Amino acid sequence: MYSELHCKTNYSFLTGGSHADELVARAIELGYTALAVTDENSLAGVVRAFGAARAQNQSLLNGEASPSASPLASFSGRGVGGEGLKLIIGAELTFNDAPAVVVWAMDRAGYGNLSKLITCGRRRAPKGECWLRFDDLAAHHTGLLAGVMPGLPGDRSPLAHIGPEHKSCEWFAQTKRPDPFNKKGSGLFVSYRELLGDRVYLLAELYRGVDDARRIDELQSLSRETRLPLVAAGDVLYHDRARMALHDVLTAIKHQTTVDRAGDLLQPNAERHLQSVAERYSQFVAIPDALARTNEIAGRCEFRMDQLRYEYPVELAPAGQRPIEFLRQLTWQGVARRYPDGVSRKVHSLIDHELRLIEELRYEAYFLTVWDLVRFARSRGILCQGRGSAANSAVCYVLGVTSVDPDTSELLFERFISRERNEAPDIDVDF
Repeated sequence: MYSELHCKTNYSFLTGGSHADELVARAIELGYTALAVTDENSLAGVVRAFGAARAQNQSLLNGEASPSASPLASFSGRGVGGEGLKLIIGAELTFNDAPAVVVWAMDRAGYGNLSKLITCGRRRAPKGECWLRFDDLAAHHTGLLAGVMPGLPGDRSPLAHIGPEHKSCEWFAQTKRPDPFNKKGSGLFVSYRELLGDRVYLLAELYRGVDDARRIDELQSLSRETRLPLVAAGDVLYHDRARMALHDVLTAIKHQTTVDRAGDLLQPNAERHLQSVAERYSQFVAIPDALARTNEIAGRCEFRMDQLRYEYPVELAPAGQRPIEFLRQLTWQGVARRYPDGVSRKVHSLIDHELRLIEELRYEAYFLTVWDLVRFARSRGILCQGRGSAANSAVCYVLGVTSVDPDTSELLFERFISRERNEAPDIDVDF
């Protein structure tokens, strides 16, 4: 049993050499327990990975072969409890005053904090970059697990290229990234432990190099010194070793050179692919506990993308009043305005039905948000008009969002909101 905890998709621009669905399919082929999608300072690849994992797991549950058509597909890819491949949501975060970390969302709060971290770093930096400090993690670490990347002695800061044109972030350019293999550097690893407690690990990543044995000794020594448990990972760049040639081209483009001139910029071998469980066991035979911890971490990550739903501001409702109560109040006030001579039984019945369904599906905050936007626009003399399927809603009409009178037409509300479709309605407003 093995879970890959460090894997980049092609959304890590010019770094990842495989699409998310290719990585998911290969992980299922190989019988992995879980796969973590951890793009560079980004969550861009997780949606496609989630869709691919859901589709392929469903195919396996239905008894269909994996699209990869491998003999291993009949295994196949069932996680603990036969649930199929577990997808872990995470990212590789780079800091300029601390070692980089791979973080994994344990729960919904962790996913929210990971999103905040990336937003913070992206807003601070020029387009295409992400500038983060250790203090940022300290402010947004709840619900996150972390694997510290020790790197190699002498690694350059990821932000060492920052030039004088970025005066507002001069501090980043002047900060030297610490070497984890000296006393000053290892002290920062202790800071991670003090911040995260038992939620932090030390990544052990091996690539079949000539000095893997020495690398393991260094990592074990650093683990003892910092009291961070080792966990195995692959820092995967592509799903299959055949992609190495493509990755060489991507690397050359990234560094504005040619493959034949790229030299040490290229990977020395093709080991940065998703490897078989047997290969992983062979690679980490000297530190088997590091392999076991991959599934420990997978078990601690309970967040799933399908836990997300549209969330809209609830503060539009007055204090002490629930959003659905405020929406009902606005709706019947709108009825009085639209039908000053009284509302027909037909429209009354439509509104009752719609409000019940809106409350059941918890869309009241969404309706209040659209109402607030339309109200603001009209208060400033900005012309606006709701259209599309929202015109089938009597509630939208009495709120002033649309202009199709339900008393003079036959509306089909279920074209707008359906319990069976289970997705947020689409209220289009032209301004």
